[in-house]
Amino acid sequence: MYLDLNIPWPTHHLNYLLQQSSKKSKQTHSNPSKSHQTNIDIWHGISPQEKQNLRDLVECAIKLGYSVIAFNLIIPQSLDPLLLAPHFPFPDDQPPFADLDPRTCSNSNSNHFDKTILQLSRLTLVMDEKGPSGAKGVFGFASSQATYLSQYSILSLMPLDSVAFSHACLSLSTPSPTGIDLISLDLASSSKLPFQMQLSTVSQALKNHVLFELNYSPTTSANRYLSYSSTNFPIVASSTNCRRNLVSGAKDLIRVTNCGKGLVISSGAKTWSELRSGDDVVNFMNVVGISHEFAKKATTANPKAIVSKARSTRLTHKGVISNPIVVVSSLVNSESSTSLSSKDHGHINKNDGPLKRGFASTDSQTTSDSFVEDFKPSKRIKNQSS
Repeated sequence: MYLDLNIPWPTHHLNYLLQQSSKKSKQTHSNPSKSHQTNIDIWHGISPQEKQNLRDLVECAIKLGYSVIAFNLIIPQSLDPLLLAPHFPFPDDQPPFADLDPRTCSNSNSNHFDKTILQLSRLTLVMDEKGPSGAKGVFGFASSQATYLSQYSILSLMPLDSVAFSHACLSLSTPSPTGIDLISLDLASSSKLPFQMQLSTVSQALKNHVLFELNYSPTTSANRYLSYSSTNFPIVASSTNCRRNLVSGAKDLIRVTNCGKGLVISSGAKTWSELRSGDDVVNFMNVVGISHEFAKKATTANPKAIVSKARSTRLTHKGVISNPIVVVSSLVNSESSTSLSSKDHGHINKNDGPLKRGFASTDSQTTSDSFVEDFKPSKRIKNQSS
């Protein structure tokens, strides 16, 4: 199954949040989790045209064979994430397009598609060393934001300089409720990154199971790309060299990630015309310099592992992904060998945790029901209580 973990969420209606003082925002959003649950309105301030554009993107992704997408809200480090509580993310049982999501499509009769797509939420923090001293996100996500951040499926960071990149790889990649899952790089804005990616620094992030994201939309968007800043929301920019810049930067990223073993390839598409099928993306990455095997994993196995790892880290105690199983003593000798042999041959054991069962089921191309099951609200409550 193919996954696209970067469908940018509109941000122009959130510009007023940047103008609010930090003292006022702390008083207004002292209890973000409660306000998020009662007053959330993801479509407030978004025009009907933008909403239709997002729906066209989702429908196109379904037609191209994708099973999972993530709506990515990209914010500067100068913005306190708690201010976003009334706007984002959406609850698990209320995805942006309920008739297109397998968790909620049974409650709607307006879906004319035979297939559905799992819709996840993602938050990306754009960071550099020049952020204001009083900003919440200068050093990444704060522990006081853990309750709010746990509502996101994925947390990621985009470093703009060497200090932010090193901090992301060495410190923020450590597994924790506020730790990051992906490091996304802006490869299209310039001919080369403003910092050098050291192999030892990248290796530490990969050791902590944090992967690096490459977005291909600058090659399919008629010389348009998103320009990022640590003080403002991203804006659309134009350059005739963005394709060349992306390919050049991608080769450097492939080099430091051991021939692309630690990559996740996403679209970053702003319109449906910028999307490409998973097979087309694999072929494009072959041209850039990644083998077919690793390119395939970068669009399937790697993003799926990131989603499951992110969820287990934030919704369970210290990343434990399944409940302990009590085995009756009289059955130990008779069942232990059978259980081990079934696991060795890749069979699904009924006693395995929900995420492990999801991995085993989604490795086949016939169904992704078990993977989707882990994202239902009932499963979320069960994990939190345990």
